[in-house]
Amino acid sequence: MGAMGNTKPKVLVVGSNGYIGSNLSQRLIEKGFDVRLTDLSKKSQINSKAYHQADFSDLSSIEKLVDGIDLIYFFAGKTGNSEEGFNNPQDFISGNEVTLVNLLNVLKDKSSKPKVIFPSTRLLYQGSEQLITENSPLEAKSVYAVNKLACENYLRIYNENFGIDYTIFRISLPYGTFVQQDHVSYGVMSYLINRAREGNALFIFGEGKQKGSFIHIKDLVELLILGGLSNDTVNEVFNIGGPDSLEIGTVVESIGNKFGVDVSHKEWPEVSRKTDQGDLVFDSSRLLNLLDYTYTNSFATWLNQTE
Repeated sequence: MGAMGNTKPKVLVVGSNGYIGSNLSQRLIEKGFDVRLTDLSKKSQINSKAYHQADFSDLSSIEKLVDGIDLIYFFAGKTGNSEEGFNNPQDFISGNEVTLVNLLNVLKDKSSKPKVIFPSTRLLYQGSEQLITENSPLEAKSVYAVNKLACENYLRIYNENFGIDYTIFRISLPYGTFVQQDHVSYGVMSYLINRAREGNALFIFGEGKQKGSFIHIKDLVELLILGGLSNDTVNEVFNIGGPDSLEIGTVVESIGNKFGVDVSHKEWPEVSRKTDQGDLVFDSSRLLNLLDYTYTNSFATWLNQTE
């Protein structure tokens, strides 16, 4: 496995207050990296002194933050369900696409250009009963998925025209956290855990038979760090799935049973039904083999240890 030189690179995490960004930032600090963190909020989620409030719609803010940086994890962006994307597409386009393009436009004029690590999504893929590889057919059905696909292409064309290196990781369904909070963390899994812990019933859209790949945040963050450092991942796209391939309904029912709350089924909202991909189980062997990595966490163990 190649690596970025003999010394640890200087790392910028954009979107360091988000779910993955905060956990990634915490782990980078624990590993002794020289980090610079940034997000829209005034304060750092992990109370880091290396935090800088910045808005990536402001090019001057970007200029100051990227000086001397070797590696950028670009984890800023707007998330939400399909309905939100269709109701507020301008927020998704500006929050996901414009911010990345602004960064790339600043980097293109630099004599020394940092590598950009970008988190894409499982939602780019067409659902399939077969394992999803990086070459599987794409079918972006939501505004958010279209944003991510556009960002992948921005990275490609800015590399071809201006030599900005990148690595894209298409990420499945993460759970768990490094960052200690009143709630477990952000994301769908944490929403379910927090709701059940508070004694509220859970629900499943439709039959809940669609399958997905689940990965603990510890494994995800390790792969992001190892993959980001590797020279062998430059200008490539990789799946990050996880060791557990589970039906969504099974996951929700397991959480309900853990906390003793009812689980019921609801009809799909029309837009959610039309944009659901069905089964999306990842084949992540390309990245795992490249990095010689073995998963260290499972969903069942995590849920059993969650209180």
